[in-house]
Order: sequence, then C-alpha cells, then structure tokens
Amino acid sequence: MYCVIYMDVFFFMNFWMDLFLIFLLRYIIRQYRTGWCILAALLGALAASGCLLLYLKGISGIMVGVLGFLTAVLVNFVAFGKQRLFWHCLLFLLSGSVLCALLLSVLSAFGVFGVSQKDGKDIIAVVLVCVTAGIGCVLLERQSRIQWKEEHMKAKTVLEFEDRRLLATALMDTGNRLYDPFYHKPVILVDESILRDLLAYCKESRPEKLQYIPFHSVGTAHGMLEGMMFDRVSIQWQEKTWQFSGVIAASGQEDLYRGKEYQIIFHCGLLEEAVTS
Repeated sequence: MYCVIYMDVFFFMNFWMDLFLIFLLRYIIRQYRTGWCILAALLGALAASGCLLLYLKGISGIMVGVLGFLTAVLVNFVAFGKQRLFWHCLLFLLSGSVLCALLLSVLSAFGVFGVSQKDGKDIIAVVLVCVTAGIGCVLLERQSRIQWKEEHMKAKTVLEFEDRRLLATALMDTGNRLYDPFYHKPVILVDESILRDLLAYCKESRPEKLQYIPFHSVGTAHGMLEGMMFDRVSIQWQEKTWQFSGVIAASGQEDLYRGKEYQIIFHCGLLEEAVTS
C-alpha cells in the first residue's frame, strides 16, 4: 500500500493555511502589513514542501521538527518583524496546532488521510479546505482594515471649561456633519456620561454657555441635543497638536459609545478650518 503525494497540491494547501494563520495572528496583535504577509505565507509553503521532501528522503523526524520551528520563526519574522518574535511564534504554533486538528477532522470526515488522488473525495476535501481558508482570509482582512481605521482615527483630546479639564479619546469621524444653526459652527458629540456634570453646572451657574442643537438622523425624524460651549479643545493626532476655542459639544447618547474605545465623535469641519486658517 502506498500514498501518492502531489507536491503542487501540498504547496497550495500549505500556502492557504499559512496565510490564514498569519491573517489571524495579524488581527490579534494588530499589525497591518498585507504584502509581507503574503510573502511570508509563500516562504512557509516552500519550506513545508522542502521539509516533506527531506522527510521522504529519510531525514529524522526530530530534524524535521527543528526545521518546522525554524520555518515558523522565518514566517513570523517576514510577516511581523523581529519585535516580540518569540510570542508571535508561540501564538503561530499554538493556533497552527488547533488548525491542524480541525483540518484532520475535516479530512477524516471525507475519508482522506493524505494528499492523494485515490478518488474524487480527495479533491473535494482539498478544495473545501482551501476555499474555507480563503474566505477566512478575506473576512480577517476586512476586520483588520476596520480595526486599523479605528486605531488610526483616534486622538487624545482635552476639553477645557474655566478651571475644569476633561481628558478623553476622540474618533476623528468624517461622518459627523452636525452644525449649530445659530453660530454655524461644527458640533462635536461627547459621551453623555462624561458631560453630565458639566451640563448640570452650566444650568446652575453659566446658563449662557448652554446650547440646544436640532438634529436629524437615520431612524429618528428629528430631535434636540443638549450641549455647551467649551473655552478650548486640544487634540493630539498623527503627531500633530491642534487647539480650538469656542467649540460646541453636544451630549451624545451612551449607546453610541458603549463598548467603544472613544468618548468623543469629532467633526471634520474643525480640522478643515484649522488647516485652512
């Protein structure tokens, strides 16, 4: 009894498995270098094919294991660089072990235990595995892009009113198009939970600072947002610092910020004014 191994099929499967693992690890550690990830997957597939050929030539299993570990180091170095390389390799190997167990379960369900072509089941299993890995890569790439956007669209923000300072994180969201109808100024949205005390103070001591801004949004015909005018707002974003005076902040519902890593939705109009001023 013998098993026929097709190296092109073996290489193709390893490429997709490596690429899926790299994309999964990239999503976990939040690094976004797509071109290098593809190159790393190609190198990993080539190295795996080489290890298989050496094993068939009679090299010991221990040596194959050492070569496999060195392959993991090479793949992670190319994909993510040398920073925290040990932890990246550890995560890669652990997730690879889990994926191999799942892959063996799928192949066993099709009655396939090697990369051969005894009947049509083998081809179906290979196609199923590669298509599933490809779909997983596409979904992980999409989520990574969303994650990258959120990471790079956040800015440290300081809201100042009299002797009070609020420290928060702002999302530099270009979707906020809210303007104050009286001053025709851009309006930022601030989490209601951190603006509540200042609004109460303004109602009692500084009512002239209060603002009421009408709005329209999807799912809501109309409404009125309660807000106030801050003396000064400072943001640090993309290694630059901007300062604005007389910024109007409206109280946004807590549902907008629940589970998020920001408390302010900024207004692109403020940055446009800062750049053009």
